[in-house]
Amino acid sequence: MKLYVNLLEAMEREGVTAQDVAGAAGVSPDEAERALAGVSSFGVPEAFRIRNQLFPGYAVGWLFDR
Repeated sequence: MKLYVNLLEAMEREGVTAQDVAGAAGVSPDEAERALAGVSSFGVPEAFRIRNQLFPGYAVGWLFDR
């Protein structure tokens, strides 16, 4: 089950990869992949880093809405 449907949609729209998300969040690529797959989740600090660095035009609440 995908937790972050809006984030995945924005990633596709903006051409952002899981590797990009991992770098912005400050987590390993494996951790980012697990969160994007719905196995784990991003914490609040990671969510804001991802939004601020990769999706500044998006609301953090929308990106990480479950």
